[in-house]
Amino acid sequence: MPAKVHYRPDGAGHQSPRCGSRAKSFTSTWVLEDVTCGNCRKSLMGVSATNDQRWRRWLENQAKRDQPAKPTKLHCNPKPCDTCPYVRATPPGIWDPEEYEKLRRFDADGAAALGAGVFACHLSKTTEHDTVCRGWLGTHYASMAVRLACAFGKLDVEDVPDGPDPTLYSSGNEAADAGLAGVQKPSAEARKKIGRLVRRGAGRPR
Repeated sequence: MPAKVHYRPDGAGHQSPRCGSRAKSFTSTWVLEDVTCGNCRKSLMGVSATNDQRWRRWLENQAKRDQPAKPTKLHCNPKPCDTCPYVRATPPGIWDPEEYEKLRRFDADGAAALGAGVFACHLSKTTEHDTVCRGWLGTHYASMAVRLACAFGKLDVEDVPDGPDPTLYSSGNEAADAGLAGVQKPSAEARKKIGRLVRRGAGRPR
C-alpha cells in the first residue's frame, strides 16, 4: 500500500499548504491512479480513495479539468479561392488595404516569424470549417509559420506543397503590392467579385 501523501484518515482530506483547497474525505479503503489537485496543480499520487462514488467522481473530474485541449486541425481546400490575394489571376483591389498589409508579416525572419501565426481563408466565416488560406500555404510552404502549425497539429503535413506554385505570388510582399495597386480604382471584374463576397457575408463594401 503506497504512503498516504495527501489524504489523512482523520477526515481532513486533501489540504494543500499553497492553495488551501480541501477535498471531500471519506473512509480510506484503496489507492486511485495519479490525479492532480485542480487548485494548486499538486500531484495527488497516493491519495487513498473510498468506496463512496462521489469521492471517485470528484478526483476524476479534477484530472479531466487539467487535461490540455487538443488542437483543432484546420481544413484545407484543394486549390485557392478565385479571390485569394496570393493568386496572380485575382483582380487587384478586392480586399481592404489592411488585409493586404497583413501578408507582409509572413515574409519576416527570426523571432518575428514565430508570432506570425496561420493565415486563414477569407471565406472561412461563410463555411462550417476553420480553413487555412490555400494561397498562403502555397506561397509560404517552407516558412517557420507553416512548420510550427504542422508540428502543433493545426495543419496536415500532406496538405503542404513540395515546391513553389507558378500561379501564386512568390512572397507576401509581392502579393500585397499587387493587391494594393488596384485599391483606389478597382476594375469592373474586381467590383463584381467584391459584390459576390458581400452577398456571401465574407466582407463588407468599403
